[in-house]
Amino acid sequence: MERGDALQEILGRIPKVPVVVVSGLDSPDLLRRCLNLPSVCFFLSKNASAGEMRAAIEASLAGGRPGLVQFSEKSYATDPRLSSRLEEMRGLLRLDMTNKSIAQQLKLSAGPVKNYMSELFKQLNLTNRTQAARFSEALK
Repeated sequence: MERGDALQEILGRIPKVPVVVVSGLDSPDLLRRCLNLPSVCFFLSKNASAGEMRAAIEASLAGGRPGLVQFSEKSYATDPRLSSRLEEMRGLLRLDMTNKSIAQQLKLSAGPVKNYMSELFKQLNLTNRTQAARFSEALK
């Protein structure tokens, strides 16, 4: 079985249960596959604090936004220049997601995602996605 296949099979049987994925793996492929499952609400590092895990579980049970990626503070540094929405965009960019995929994930049209990306590049003084991905990796 491929990574994530077992989760997909389980969720196929009980599709309406909100799920928080806790994993020691953070490969872009695994993250994308988990986030494409409709009932996955959060993806956390196994190093996430108990408070982060509790918050993710409570938000999922309260109908938290499916597909929102929650990274542990220990895993990724935040940039004080960025709004929470731009941090969210930067997190999805780390997953090598296209603007179209990000738009689908956040239930937005492609135009606002493109605008957010432009603002992200501007605030970080970057010119393209490759620079942004490298910049994000440097802050791990």
